[in-house]
Amino acid sequence: MLGQFHVTKWVEAVAEVYIPPFAVTRIKGAVWENPGRTVLQVDQCAIDNDFPVAVNSHQPMAAGKPGLVALEGVVYVLYDNDSTPANGQFWGAQANSFEIKEGNSGFVILGDVDTARGVVLVNVSATMDGEIGGCLAEHHPGRGTEFDIHLGHWSSSLHKWVYEASATVPAIDWRHGVPYPSSGATGLFRARPSDEHGIIYETLALDCTSPGTCGS
Repeated sequence: MLGQFHVTKWVEAVAEVYIPPFAVTRIKGAVWENPGRTVLQVDQCAIDNDFPVAVNSHQPMAAGKPGLVALEGVVYVLYDNDSTPANGQFWGAQANSFEIKEGNSGFVILGDVDTARGVVLVNVSATMDGEIGGCLAEHHPGRGTEFDIHLGHWSSSLHKWVYEASATVPAIDWRHGVPYPSSGATGLFRARPSDEHGIIYETLALDCTSPGTCGS
């Protein structure tokens, strides 16, 4: 194994803390750097199934220093050795860690487990371009007004979205002629760039009425 794949799309990032090689990181936002480029801000994952995420290259990043991360594609990533990855499994980010964990989602295991380095070959399946489930953390305020949602991860055992109720992210809805439901309504969202937040989630589809508490 010599570094990461050259065909993978790499993006410039700056680390909030020391980031080890092959670490999965959460994207906190983005900053404008002269001359004319945007640089992502990355940090240690804060919750299970954190999103959006990026994977560090084979080079470490010192706190406050730049590096390269992958948002999608085939990469090596650190894994939690409490379990052994197997081809076809779904693993994902875990709280307060740079390693992916079995039972979470966002990465498809492709194989090539390197126990010496503690890395495994994966395909990053939950990218910024993908749809993700979300649940309203507050009553929908109406078209064009920001609101908070709880992001979800897809449970391969339950066959449904499971929502992370301990954290919220900003969202917005620009659809016309649709109902604006109460908190607890669920739907599909897509991550979009935001100068203010780094990432904001655009509403693609949403329940007409709320079924109740998120995850009920």
